[in-house]
Amino acid sequence: MNDGSLKSGESNGLAPPPRHILTRMRFQLPVGLALAVVLPGLVRSQSLILQYDQKSLSNAMIGAAIAVVGGYFASYRFGDFPGVRSGSNLLVCMTAAFGIVIALFFLVRLDYSRSIFAGSYVMSLTWFVLVHRISAQYSVPQFALLPGGNAETMVGLGGAVWTVLDAPSINGRTFSGVVADLRHDHDDESSRFLA
Repeated sequence: MNDGSLKSGESNGLAPPPRHILTRMRFQLPVGLALAVVLPGLVRSQSLILQYDQKSLSNAMIGAAIAVVGGYFASYRFGDFPGVRSGSNLLVCMTAAFGIVIALFFLVRLDYSRSIFAGSYVMSLTWFVLVHRISAQYSVPQFALLPGGNAETMVGLGGAVWTVLDAPSINGRTFSGVVADLRHDHDDESSRFLA
């Protein structure tokens, strides 16, 4: 166990685990599209007889694909805003994306299959909530620690990778956040870095 005494430039020895495949966008989105668009389309196409139904099926699949991609990226972008709890925006973003696409289809009077939209909506929510819950277990925050005051005591806390900065600069490295004791009287350079 670390006693909380790291020197400048050192890390607490916890290396971030390799990124799990479920945390990667290039896995989440294609599998989400396959489950939320292709799977309901295949199930529905087994019962089609008329050419008219084929047109509504293809329209609904295209619309569902647009809604899944739009909802995914909206949820991804809203997660960057401060105060947004992780995963709390999935339901809102997916519902809004599907609602907008269905409203556009209704206004343009395109034929579409309601069962495809309903199946796609349920499957996309199920998939992305499941992915979010599982990937949250694999994410380890990485914090940069600006020395001074009682900030060094944070290093002893587990569940994160702590790196003590030797200068008030992150030099292109990526961190989940910067931690500093704001009650400490930092020099001007450190204050500008924190601002």
